[in-house]
Amino acid sequence: MEEQQSSHQVVLIDCPPNLYQCSWNALLAASHALIPVPPEDFGTQGLRAIHQAIHQAQVLNPGLRRLGHLITRYDRRLLIHRAYAERLRQLYPQLVLETLNPEAVAFKVAVTSRQPVEYYAANSAAAKSMQALLNELETRMSSTTRQRAIAS
Repeated sequence: MEEQQSSHQVVLIDCPPNLYQCSWNALLAASHALIPVPPEDFGTQGLRAIHQAIHQAQVLNPGLRRLGHLITRYDRRLLIHRAYAERLRQLYPQLVLETLNPEAVAFKVAVTSRQPVEYYAANSAAAKSMQALLNELETRMSSTTRQRAIAS
């Protein structure tokens, strides 16, 4: 069977925060895994299980790479959020993205409006964080692609 080239450079598969069938299938189909982490106790408790699931998925999908941890729903005014962000950076220094995804109303309203936040509120902190995230992900993805080419 002839392999088809996709016209998409990146396809984001947003899965529920669990490790059930949908998430497992996404890991098997993906080249990279981005792990969103709210800077709170509940958000960080499942990281070990997620890392184990990625490791298990790599048996069937050896090309799967952890792209990193994205700190989401971040509120810099909250000491607990700053403390969790710092702790995550200590535990996973190479994996935690520099981009912080803020807690922002623009995200919620954009979802309700069924529009990307970049269209709904182009100058918002939410839209700016999405652009920064895109730039950082492109850099990380090209870096992992170069590392694979060197290893081959």
